[in-house]
Amino acid sequence: MKEEVTRLREESLKRLNAIAEKVAADKGIVNRKDANEHVRYICSLYGSFADKMTPEELQNFRNEVANIIVESSILEYLTQVVVAYPADVYSNIATYKDTHLLFLTLTLISYYTGCSDTLSDAVAETDILVFCKRFLTQNSEGHLNGELKDILEKILHACFCKLHNLSMREASVERLRDLDFTKAIQPYLKSPDDEISLTAIAVLANTVNETECNVIEANVPLVAKLLYFLQKGMEEESRTYEGWSCKNSGRAVRNLAKNDANKKLLWNLNAMRTLVDLAKTGDEKEQLESVHAIWALCFDEEIRKDVVNDKDSKVVNVLLDLEKTTTNDSIKNACAKCLWTLKQELSTSTNKSNQEAVKVLPQTVSTQPSKGHIMISYQSQNRDVLIKIKGSLEEKNYKVWMDIEQMGGSTLQAMAEGVENALVVLICYSRKYKESENCRLEAEYTQELRKPFIPLKMERGYKPDGWLGLMIGSRYFVEFSGKYKFEDKLVDLYRELDRILKPEAVHSDNTAHDKAELQNKTPSGDVGNAVEAGIGDTRKAKNYGYDIATGDRTGNAQAEYIGSRKIALEKIKHMRKWSQDDVFKWLSKYNLQNNGLDELTGEEIWLLAKVMCETPGKLYDFMEKDLKVDSLRMKSRLVWALDDTVTS
Repeated sequence: MKEEVTRLREESLKRLNAIAEKVAADKGIVNRKDANEHVRYICSLYGSFADKMTPEELQNFRNEVANIIVESSILEYLTQVVVAYPADVYSNIATYKDTHLLFLTLTLISYYTGCSDTLSDAVAETDILVFCKRFLTQNSEGHLNGELKDILEKILHACFCKLHNLSMREASVERLRDLDFTKAIQPYLKSPDDEISLTAIAVLANTVNETECNVIEANVPLVAKLLYFLQKGMEEESRTYEGWSCKNSGRAVRNLAKNDANKKLLWNLNAMRTLVDLAKTGDEKEQLESVHAIWALCFDEEIRKDVVNDKDSKVVNVLLDLEKTTTNDSIKNACAKCLWTLKQELSTSTNKSNQEAVKVLPQTVSTQPSKGHIMISYQSQNRDVLIKIKGSLEEKNYKVWMDIEQMGGSTLQAMAEGVENALVVLICYSRKYKESENCRLEAEYTQELRKPFIPLKMERGYKPDGWLGLMIGSRYFVEFSGKYKFEDKLVDLYRELDRILKPEAVHSDNTAHDKAELQNKTPSGDVGNAVEAGIGDTRKAKNYGYDIATGDRTGNAQAEYIGSRKIALEKIKHMRKWSQDDVFKWLSKYNLQNNGLDELTGEEIWLLAKVMCETPGKLYDFMEKDLKVDSLRMKSRLVWALDDTVTS
């Protein structure tokens, strides 16, 4: 039997590769007859071995098929099949036969994006998504009124299935947002078809941010229906109700809980009790979804108090039981970290089981001296670039703590020690960082211990919202999203580390040992406080002791730098007494007049120069928030003027 399955598998992949060669030879020309044959065959492969392979073997086979689709010309071919349909296909179908090819192609893509991250990411970059958005927009009214032809309803279902698969993948979410799928999907929240309406709420749960959560809040009955389907699914032997598995329903609830605005809504709908039932009765995949959803809800302070004080909630008991009995490290780790999130409420409780929970938690603050490392707090999507940053820091003789594996997040003990022993934490933020319970735990513990931190922006165009927006606020950040040259941004990072890790900037809660560590750890190659890298100034900053372009010291390292900074501050004192005529001459000298700066006083220019000397990162906050200087050209001129004034 096994030999027969192996033979059939090899023959199937051989034929698939032959199809790949054929479509490559056709050079983009789509023959409808051939396309029907190719698409039908690839669709058939998805279920061909369902009764002959183990689940793991079947998953591996489907991934092999998906990889061939991506690596060959087949995905491009499928894209051409979809986008070849005329603009009026939505309302004026030519023939059922032709339209059926469109349905089959979208079904094929839905099948394999459900099991392959690689294919999902690749499909997200094609025009198939553009087609789907146009199709949803064109047909929403007809669907809601029950006027769509049967084949169009089938295409609609295939579109939503594919969108749901893509929305579960980190790399695809921003593409969905860029194409404004939120707007295209919203009408379908009112769909009379439960499969469509629940898929719509699940896709939105994966894609909307905090400011868009009013979409969810306006559809409370639909969220209640999702929870009902989850509860009914647990009563079925198949763990599925109306096509919704407990795992997928649990995942949708977990994603809803990621946004703070949805937490109270879910709590008021008794979602916590449903999630506790799922944790008790489900398999490991269901348990992992339920525990993460419970954990996400517990980041709300009022919910934490209710969970601990309500004897009937059983949240603490189920977390303790799972933490002790499960052999799944990811579940065990999530349970322990959820209990950690509840630690303050648990520690003041008189309930016996709550007191038992406190005992399994590590001590909140290490009694060992600080080991003086830089901790990198990050989400796994950005691992590669941060490993590169870690290597660069270590070349500068910094000691760096980074959980490279991140299988389910660091263990609780490792995370706690990583933060406690850090001299500074790099908060490497992105949308997925904000949505990760592990990342939020690390970030909030960083704040709890009042550790200095530097925000590193890892996702282009992302503006932190929710709890992360409150934490980062208008802080200066260093961007490693790929928008700027990596080496230039390293210079910025070295400069910020130098600002935090120089002896006179040690926070009052650091020990004497920390101070000694700091004085010994300042690397010889970190960057100074002249101007932001990338402006193009390659001259030597005389008093700062740095080459602005390279970040290399040109003088006697740290002591000379601190001394020169004090001299610079002394030199600029006279600016506070500048007359309006002095200000006019200064603005004219550096070509700054008529750019919204004419109302500046001498005292205000002195403050800007002082900020440049002391905390240069804050200068950019001043420019953007207070002076409303938005253009790079004007920022460059103003920084040049201040630097020249301070160093001349």
